[in-house]
Amino acid sequence: MATLAPPPTLSWAISSDTHAGAFEAYREGMADLYEVIESPGAGGRGFANRTSITLFENGTIGQGRSAPQTMVRTAPQIRRSNLDTISIVLNRTSVVGDCNGVDVRAAPGAVQFRDLGRPSSSRLDSVDVVNLMTPREQAPAWMLDGAIHGLVLDAGSAVGRLLSSHLSVLAEVASGLTQEEGTAAIEAAFLIAGMAMERGGPPTPLQAAAVHRTVRVRATQFIESRLLDPVLTVDEIAVATGASRSTLYRAFADHGGIHRRIRNLRLDRARLALRRRVGRRPPISEIAYYHGFVSEAHFSRLFRDRFGHSPGEAGAYRPAGPGSTRDAGLVRYDAWLDWLRETRSA
Repeated sequence: MATLAPPPTLSWAISSDTHAGAFEAYREGMADLYEVIESPGAGGRGFANRTSITLFENGTIGQGRSAPQTMVRTAPQIRRSNLDTISIVLNRTSVVGDCNGVDVRAAPGAVQFRDLGRPSSSRLDSVDVVNLMTPREQAPAWMLDGAIHGLVLDAGSAVGRLLSSHLSVLAEVASGLTQEEGTAAIEAAFLIAGMAMERGGPPTPLQAAAVHRTVRVRATQFIESRLLDPVLTVDEIAVATGASRSTLYRAFADHGGIHRRIRNLRLDRARLALRRRVGRRPPISEIAYYHGFVSEAHFSRLFRDRFGHSPGEAGAYRPAGPGSTRDAGLVRYDAWLDWLRETRSA
């Protein structure tokens, strides 16, 4: 069976500090999307833009940061650009604008929907966005009647948190996905948006996998922020990710379950504490209790199951410092293996 080529990723960074015509180059590059009618300063001084966009079969996912600006899309520009796409935008800064006569105000973290076949304008004090764009013919039918143009999905709602998390994770991992995975992840974004509008159908297995990846990433980040909290609950994790309890459980079903993820993260943290001990201090029992285990025996059994040796055999680890021989060109597999042990995938 033929396989699709990996998706190309386009990225660039320009600044008026290093290129006198940076702002005009940016305006020209944006011309088919928006007319940028404000510069960040006289003559574009203080302007900067950093952008990365990955191209999939059914759309693109990009993220960018730039200087304050106002962007306008007019009817003549729409006709001239021959660009007819639907856009789902996660703005990490506030936005004030107009979508075909409808006032739009979006707080940081909100998700906006734009139909680029219709006029709009946006004013941003700074640009920090994730933007999913898909050709009209690739978008679900419920997104095509114009009703979504200017719609804002608040970050405070559960489905809003889930969609913003999904877009963020997709932007972070896009360049490493296959075409099939990226296409499914974009379709999963449509699926989550459809949940907000009570539209759309059940997910395909690949779409569900993309949503579950997002849930695992965000859940793990939240768990790590509360890792040693003895009252951390599954309900709190679900609320933080924007997923239901059932979705949360399904996301971790093939990874041993949500409770095992919590336990393994605590074991990983405890192992690092053991490797940083000085002699026998602190004692293993104290490390076990501090990391949420009811007894040293219970901790030791779980530790051996996970790492294949007892806590007492964890050994001592010292990060490389000034004068370390790790920088001396020696073959040091231990540094590599320590990094692998202490780095976890989502």
